[in-house]
Amino acid sequence: MSARLVLGIESSCDETGVALVEMHEAGVPTLLAHALYSQIDMHQAYGGVVPELASRDRQSKYSFGGIKQSEIADRQNGGDGEETQEG
Repeated sequence: MSARLVLGIESSCDETGVALVEMHEAGVPTLLAHALYSQIDMHQAYGGVVPELASRDRQSKYSFGGIKQSEIADRQNGGDGEETQEG
């Protein structure tokens, strides 16, 4: 059996995280890349999540471009492949 790629997506009202994992027949899975988009800074001024603001921001920025090919290549070449995107 060859390695399989798994895309994991987690979303809450103020954050979205994505990860790309390579699953091997035997052994530990390899994290190829991951990214986080956070709206925490936007909501801090209000003391909590404002659903209307969260919804509008999500509609304008939500995409699956969080994992870039360059991050995957970086991880495969020994880097950490990590990128964090904030609000």
